[in-house]
Amino acid sequence: MSRERIIWVDNVKVIAISLVVLGHFFQSMISADIIQDSAAISFFETFIYYFHVPLFFMCSGFLYQKYSQVRSFSQWGQNVLKKLIAFSVPYFVFNIASYILKTAFSDYVNNQTESLVSNLFIEPLPPYWFLLTLFLIFVITPTFGGKKQISAALAVSFAVYVFIGVQRVIDVPTAINSVMIYEFWFVLGMWIAVFDIKKLFSFGAAAIFAISPLAALLGERFSVPGIIIRLICGLSACFGIIGFTGRLYKNGRQTPVMGFAAKYTMPVFLMHTIFAAGVRAILLKIGISSPAIHIAAGIAASFALPVISQIIMDKIHLDFLVYPLRYLKPKQKRAEK
Repeated sequence: MSRERIIWVDNVKVIAISLVVLGHFFQSMISADIIQDSAAISFFETFIYYFHVPLFFMCSGFLYQKYSQVRSFSQWGQNVLKKLIAFSVPYFVFNIASYILKTAFSDYVNNQTESLVSNLFIEPLPPYWFLLTLFLIFVITPTFGGKKQISAALAVSFAVYVFIGVQRVIDVPTAINSVMIYEFWFVLGMWIAVFDIKKLFSFGAAAIFAISPLAALLGERFSVPGIIIRLICGLSACFGIIGFTGRLYKNGRQTPVMGFAAKYTMPVFLMHTIFAAGVRAILLKIGISSPAIHIAAGIAASFALPVISQIIMDKIHLDFLVYPLRYLKPKQKRAEK
């Protein structure tokens, strides 16, 4: 299928990656004792983790169902090869780079590394676990031909999600556990690709989003089971953001700022922790411990340096490390009837 940019998907990913960066950044500042934890920061971190990663999986599932056709073994193999190339290069390159830097500057990092093998195959360094999880989801998930099929798949993935949420800990590798959790959000994204998501596009979707922080506060106050809070907060926040963003860009016209940001979500995702940790280490090395300076420099580095790096990499053909499919795109087979 021919693929065109979908503005609301691009911009939802910008929102999601911004929250991912801020979540990781404030966690690192607290772990490094540069800033003190507080009720406000703790609530912010808890709240955004209900929905920022699910947003990514929903967007991925939406695009997968809308633009791919994986309904035979041949199509499955072709899709898996494509995703293997797309994910494996940045996964291994930046995972290994993070491992080397954490090992070389162990005195300035918050979390010490395990073995390289463990980081690559058992406990991937954040945020790279996302790439491994998403690849495995593509391996086990076909596209669906109708509403009944996709609704059945959604029901099964939801049952697994609830089971994991109630059980909390099961004796499987972390990557498998992540697949069982995020398969639901991925299939939910596929579901909205089959049903008319545009019916949700409304400025009133902001009211749907407002349910999420209220539910989080009430859940904490009254000790509501975690799985219920995650579902209420995650669903209301995801559909609220998608609905509001879809309405805001309903005319299909992208704004310059969001268009620029959308172009660099992948580099920011891959490199923000590396640059944030690097700037923090340099500031500490030269004796600067001011929280204000660390926050300003760290946030700026998290967003700006990956973009600058990607611009340079594009010019010298190192963009292969981020976008390998630009150079190693598998040959497409004719679609089966």
